Amino acid sequence: MTKFFKGFGSNESSIYKIIGFLFLLSIFFLPINGFPPYFKKYLGELGAEAGNYFLLPAVLLSLVYFFPKRKFTFPSHRSWILLFLFLILFAASLFMNFNSITESSFKGRGGLEKFVVQFLLLGFEIFSVFAIYNFLKSLSWENVNKLFSRVILFSYILILVYGFFEIISMVWGVEIGLLAMIGKMMHSGSGYAFRARSLFAEPSFIAIYFSFSLPWLISAFEEKKTKLMVVALYIGVLILVYFSFSRAALIMLNFQVLLYLCFHSLKRFNSKFIRHYILLFIIPALFVLVFSKASPTTLLNDNNQNIHKASNSTRKAMQVAGIKMGLENPIVGLGLGQYGFHIKDHIPDWVEDNIEIRSYKSDIVGSPWPPVHGLFARIFAEGGSLGLFIWCSIWLYIFISVYKKYTL
Repeated sequence: MTKFFKGFGSNESSIYKIIGFLFLLSIFFLPINGFPPYFKKYLGELGAEAGNYFLLPAVLLSLVYFFPKRKFTFPSHRSWILLFLFLILFAASLFMNFNSITESSFKGRGGLEKFVVQFLLLGFEIFSVFAIYNFLKSLSWENVNKLFSRVILFSYILILVYGFFEIISMVWGVEIGLLAMIGKMMHSGSGYAFRARSLFAEPSFIAIYFSFSLPWLISAFEEKKTKLMVVALYIGVLILVYFSFSRAALIMLNFQVLLYLCFHSLKRFNSKFIRHYILLFIIPALFVLVFSKASPTTLLNDNNQNIHKASNSTRKAMQVAGIKMGLENPIVGLGLGQYGFHIKDHIPDWVEDNIEIRSYKSDIVGSPWPPVHGLFARIFAEGGSLGLFIWCSIWLYIFISVYKKYTL
């Protein structure tokens, strides 16, 4: 434990080190995002995420530690200014859509209640990133990279071990009592009997996890001196993604590795390094993408033989509905959290018979809340063109900064 805390700096106080330890624990427990509903009575919509039980005290301790010493500093990068403008825009959207928001009601929830909860969540998430920045600013990049990549690697090994036994149980029909007990606690929804999801609530969350963790995992893999270990760890990623049948995860896997190779080549082109990564990452990932049940043809094909037909139609329809909402409210959108209240009036006619759509349109309390299935469509619907412009600008500035760093 003493060796672990050295990564936070030897001259820092115990509170500072505890804050860092809590931040790292929140990252370690990121995959566990399907806590039973009764946990929500403590943290509301944050209650299903195991990492939040460590992130919340870390943020509160950061306030205690940094504010009295006036150590909080605001980052100078333009993306941060835009991020706070993003929050201000949604605050303004409440006043510009006040009548609509206060009069909305769906599935037993009111529009104003939904707005307040979503705004507080967004504010908490932005402030959490702000607190993490202030914690990390005194550390060297080498320490940050080492701490994060190792914690994420340990977290990945945890989900890989569980996923390995889950796949055995799924493929060979072997019933594992402990596995089933954990699954009942952590997994949400039904209809995933033949899709691996490890400790995640749903198989699709694997895509979200790897979109965040894969760059850090690549960094952790590169620390390993044994090439066999690197190969084994990456094959584990492929196997888990393959048996999840998550189309988004398969596409993200290829895209991220290709992007990594591009940036690496900008810094120092090494043909041998590129060949190794193509053989180790790209070719196996493409093989999995082409021959899995989530191949490109099933992504785009909506014929009656396609096992993903209902899911494909739902995703298209929900995003089309979001775009319609944005076009009808082009400046600041409908307001944060308001997408679900307007879903009935914007769902395309060609998907009315879809069983998933019917459950989303149902006004029965406890029925599933309508998801957008697309971040950009949701931002356009709830934040309008201004919100979409600010969000895209944030990532454009970050991309430009990374590009400059790798080309200098």
